[in-house]
Amino acid sequence: MTNLSPAAAILLGAFQALDDGRNYVAIPALRDRLSALSHADFDGALNELRRARVLTCDAFDGRHERMPASWHGKGLVDGASVLFWAARRFDE
Repeated sequence: MTNLSPAAAILLGAFQALDDGRNYVAIPALRDRLSALSHADFDGALNELRRARVLTCDAFDGRHERMPASWHGKGLVDGASVLFWAARRFDE
């Protein structure tokens, strides 16, 4: 793994702590766990992990459940999409 910034390393640790074995963690849960990070710093750290191909992110599709109201404003904006799920990549 490449050298990560301190914020990205902290975010990755939080991901590992919240992962219940499904390899899918809600970005709002990560944001809540790392509330000391500003919104911009959190987004930067998550995007760093995406660029390093450590994590990937997905949108909330709403097919199986409604998005909790508490998640509004806590996703990662990526162009016209808002991403709500993070997963570890295993493609290497």
